[in-house]
Amino acid sequence: MTPIAATEQAIVARLSEALTAPGARHPVVEVCAWPDAPLDFRAIHPVGTVLVLYRGTQFAHNATAGQRITWQEQFEIALLARTLRSHDGAAVASGIDTGVYGLVDSVRRALTGWVPPMACGQVQLAGIEFAEYAEGVWQYALRCAVPMTTVADRPRPAGPWAVDDEDAAPPLVRRNFQQ
Repeated sequence: MTPIAATEQAIVARLSEALTAPGARHPVVEVCAWPDAPLDFRAIHPVGTVLVLYRGTQFAHNATAGQRITWQEQFEIALLARTLRSHDGAAVASGIDTGVYGLVDSVRRALTGWVPPMACGQVQLAGIEFAEYAEGVWQYALRCAVPMTTVADRPRPAGPWAVDDEDAAPPLVRRNFQQ
């Protein structure tokens, strides 16, 4: 699995857990990665759907020029719900408001302060905005960034410090290191 797919799945798992009422086995809404065929996707869950989409990567100025490389993986969480406010009293009683406003708040709280596996810091929320209302479904989008870092795999310069195997080094070099 690629690092992008692993991060996407970690976000899906985090949101699934956050949107599952205590004692329940499943989230109150469908939570999944963005579908491979989005034009064929239909939100059929009776309450709502949360979709996670990788939007791209943002590199800081000179982020790839040195040995340590940093970037931000950009994700968008689409929140779809059949009501703007509370869906029903039972969902609110369970502690999870299933209107789109409640979903926005639950997702925001789940991601705030969370450090996904492989990330080098907390998720950074970038914005929440209304997307559209169509066919009885309210849609909002939450954008966030996951900070990442790695060390560049650069060729090592020639020299005795570049020898991985001590037996492969000439005797003179080994002697100098042992003194």
